[in-house]
Amino acid sequence: MGFSNEFKFDNQQMVEISISGEIGEVKAQGKWATGNIAYNVLYRATNGTAQERWFDEVDLVAVEDDSYPGCPVYRMVHLPDGAVVTDSGTVIVPKDKTVSE
Repeated sequence: MGFSNEFKFDNQQMVEISISGEIGEVKAQGKWATGNIAYNVLYRATNGTAQERWFDEVDLVAVEDDSYPGCPVYRMVHLPDGAVVTDSGTVIVPKDKTVSE
């Protein structure tokens, strides 16, 4: 029997909560005894407070890079010196630098 990744979203992937439009980061994945797949998402609620809760997979949508449709977006913790984020959200990193956490 081969390994099958049944999770639609990865840890640290950015997702949108369908009902509210809020965007957050997947912190954990889980499969309930009922077979439902759920994700623990850390997000900023519309009232500005940080929230963390579980959502069923059907309630989430992957955030995609506008410049590269279909490409998921992942959390970036640290931008190196000299990096620039354009209005479109593209990150430009100098050739002699690397992105790290």
